[in-house]
Amino acid sequence: MRQVFDNSYETSDGYEPFSKREIKNPAVQKLADEGKFPYLTEGCEFYDLTRNFVTEWMEKAGDEASDEYALEFYEAMKESSKGQKYELPEYSAENMIDLMTQVIFTVTCYHELIGHQPDYTWSPFANGYRVPREAPTQVDFQSWILAAFLAGSTSQPAPQLLAEFPNYIGAGSDKFAWERDVWTRYIAKMAIQSKKVQNDDRKRDFEFKYFDPSLFECSISV
Repeated sequence: MRQVFDNSYETSDGYEPFSKREIKNPAVQKLADEGKFPYLTEGCEFYDLTRNFVTEWMEKAGDEASDEYALEFYEAMKESSKGQKYELPEYSAENMIDLMTQVIFTVTCYHELIGHQPDYTWSPFANGYRVPREAPTQVDFQSWILAAFLAGSTSQPAPQLLAEFPNYIGAGSDKFAWERDVWTRYIAKMAIQSKKVQNDDRKRDFEFKYFDPSLFECSISV
């Protein structure tokens, strides 16, 4: 088990900006170009919209975006990436924007994809993580119980991403009014993206609803 965890750490590209990752398999790129791989196309669309939001936020924040606390944050994140497949580069304004965007992407868009745990735990005769050798018609009961426990313990609802947050964003002083303007524009663009994803999903031969911004939560309940 230790070897499995070590390998997952060493091969992790979790910090690498999603839309900048190299697609090494031409067949995957072909599917994306044909509109048949929404994981990539819709993921990049959300990432790029979010990066524009982060860029505007950082510009409006002025010196606070690169003060000592911001630099300490970046250096701590950079340190935590050491030894992984993708290590964070040295600090720059652009690299900070990439980092912040990737963090938002991970806890919203990507988490919606990996957060489909309940789909695997509603019945031991449905999906699962492990199948026993002697009874391959059902999921291994022990792993099913563990998965159900995980689903139950992390099922508390978290705030939706497309929310106003009036007591947090732009609150406290008139000097933070710009936060409200930037946030309002962001969620308006996300609402448009949500409609696009829903319309595209109706036209596909298969469902892929995971990257619909209207489904995203803005934190992880663990």
